[in-house]
Amino acid sequence: MWDLKEEQRCLGSQYMYWTDWGEEPRIERAGMDGSSRRVIVEEEIYWPNGLTIDLQEQKLYWADAKLSFIHRANLDGTAR
Repeated sequence: MWDLKEEQRCLGSQYMYWTDWGEEPRIERAGMDGSSRRVIVEEEIYWPNGLTIDLQEQKLYWADAKLSFIHRANLDGTAR
């Protein structure tokens, strides 16, 4: 049987992250069970993609295809 808590320890993060290029581009995160969903980046963002996480440094990186630029923030969206 699959154990979510064991999987989280293996992954090293309690959140999943995703981007949205829609009408209101943004980066969101939620708990691995879908709870606590929240937008963490929504300003000065256009076509976010290429999302990756640096767990050691606790940073989130993404490319913005419209701006041709790589951005960085803390995992909670602060210190962008």
